[in-house]
Amino acid sequence: LTNRVADNLEELQLNYILEDTLHMNIDYRDKRSFAVYVDSAAISLADNHRSISPINFDVHLLEIEGPRSLLYANPSDSFLISVADQQINNNFIEDIRFTLAREELFRFNPVSTQVSFEVAEFINAERTVIVDQLDFPEDGSIAIQDTTCTVQFIVRRDVEETISADSFNIVANHEMINSVDS
Repeated sequence: LTNRVADNLEELQLNYILEDTLHMNIDYRDKRSFAVYVDSAAISLADNHRSISPINFDVHLLEIEGPRSLLYANPSDSFLISVADQQINNNFIEDIRFTLAREELFRFNPVSTQVSFEVAEFINAERTVIVDQLDFPEDGSIAIQDTTCTVQFIVRRDVEETISADSFNIVANHEMINSVDS
């Protein structure tokens, strides 16, 4: 019996048979559709870099053909893809292949999706701004001690030079003074 069974198993080596009963579990092939999502929380950006656009991808519905038991092992109807690149510091555009464990058992339609998003570097910046005084006595009996204020902010490196002190407006309004904190 061992030789007859071994002749029918081309890619397997049969050493011996313990019993004369052979149990086989044959899994049907099936197709299942999944909504595709990008795992945006796992995208690794370089220090001080941020995504400045939506994450775009061109495949929103994926069809997978494979063993039914494996296709339905996960009750979710979504397929999460990850961006493997680390410390991304430029605009990103890349085809990402769909993969699963034991990939050889599955057929993906389509086989990949193009993922893209824009990335920019952000820096700390500051501007010294003149404080406008409103409703203060004209006789100068009450005045503010500091007539300038430093504004600190985070901005994209490529637009930092376009932001001037005039972009900000700081007003000290005497009518709004709170005597408790003054």
